Amino acid sequence: MSHDSKKVAMISGITGQSGEYLAKFLLEKIIGVWACTAAAQPILFQN
Repeated sequence: MSHDSKKVAMISGITGQSGEYLAKFLLEKIIGVWACTAAAQPILFQN
């Protein structure tokens, strides 16, 4: 693993209230976020 590797978190159930808050918190900490959801519409979170 190189020194410039970015940390990434995987969240399941990101469309729920807790998942949304967790994703926003992690993005504020400059951590990459990957998520899986059963939603029909794409959801875009970015910092």
